[in-house]
Amino acid sequence: MQRLIALNQREQAILTDAARTEDEQVDFSKFKDTTRQLLIELWDAPDRMLSHEQLKEYVLSDEKAKDSTIRKTVERARAELKNYPEFRYEIKSVWGIGYRLIRREV
Repeated sequence: MQRLIALNQREQAILTDAARTEDEQVDFSKFKDTTRQLLIELWDAPDRMLSHEQLKEYVLSDEKAKDSTIRKTVERARAELKNYPEFRYEIKSVWGIGYRLIRREV
């Protein structure tokens, strides 16, 4: 029970990070297919995190994929994001929960 409370508190703390504005538009077409799909899924969930299981289903369309596949996909997406400094968001790992998209510190 204490672990659930700790996870909930951690999740609530992360949710208070700077999020995108509702009217903000981003062109995802410049990103590679898997990165684009990952970013779109994270973008469409601005107020919550997505778990490994959710990302396996949404991005890879394969619930049987290993967690390491998602980690590698996120790693590649982060590397690709470095090529686009105008994209003001980064993928944040949430230990024990999954990932979310947050505004980059300037």
